[in-house]
Amino acid sequence: MIIQNLDTNAVIRIAENIRRDIEWQTWDFPRKVTVSIGLSSGTVSMETVRHADECMYHSKQNGKNTVTYDL
Repeated sequence: MIIQNLDTNAVIRIAENIRRDIEWQTWDFPRKVTVSIGLSSGTVSMETVRHADECMYHSKQNGKNTVTYDL
């Protein structure tokens, strides 16, 4: 996710709301749908995207359905 011009707590709150909304959504799938989200701060660059990607993989490796950030 790339979200600019918001304070850290607002960004985390947005990501947690997205995660929770997906978890609670009724889907037409036989399995529960969840999301792992990685957040990073900085200018929009490949390095920032890579860092957010690393945070997302950390979420997946540590139980899934979580938000990991280093803001």
